[in-house]
Amino acid sequence: MFNKYKVTLEKEHKARIKKSDAKYKAMIAAIQSELWSTVLYAVIITLFMAAKSEHFTENLTSFFIGIAKVIKLLLINALSAGVWCAGVTDGIEVYVLQQILHYMIIVIIMTLICGVPGLIIYFAGKKYIKWYKEEIADHISMWVAVIALAITIFFAEEITSIISINLIWLNIIVHLIYSAGRAYVRGCKRNRGYY
Repeated sequence: MFNKYKVTLEKEHKARIKKSDAKYKAMIAAIQSELWSTVLYAVIITLFMAAKSEHFTENLTSFFIGIAKVIKLLLINALSAGVWCAGVTDGIEVYVLQQILHYMIIVIIMTLICGVPGLIIYFAGKKYIKWYKEEIADHISMWVAVIALAITIFFAEEITSIISINLIWLNIIVHLIYSAGRAYVRGCKRNRGYY
């Protein structure tokens, strides 16, 4: 008789646990959907503010123009270095062989000068993104990015009057500092056994 009562209580207990677990999961899903919809709203409003801010749009265009200038300068210097290195083929008397080697050296030098930094940036960026997704990609990171962007948009003139910096670079630097701080805190917590 006692076993029958015990089995009945265990079944009721398990049913209550399942029911409360389902309620908890539904509540968490509702809270997360509200949170992400709020974040999405904040991102959209911030982007509209950025589009209306003349100072910020100027900084955005100058950011991409600056990147294009750096790439163009790198390509021009790589071509100049390739042509200079290909000058060693001037002593070859067979014209066809001299031309083949000349352009092959130019291509190799340009590939090394442009390709190596490109590969370093690609693999470092890929590793950072993978780490970011695994370690700190959550609503806190999203809010930090949105708030930093909103502050730089709202105080664009004041910030650039104090420091001569592109606002896009400022946002990138702020987020990198945030990432480093968050990684340090997570590392400390992991070392203490909290994770």
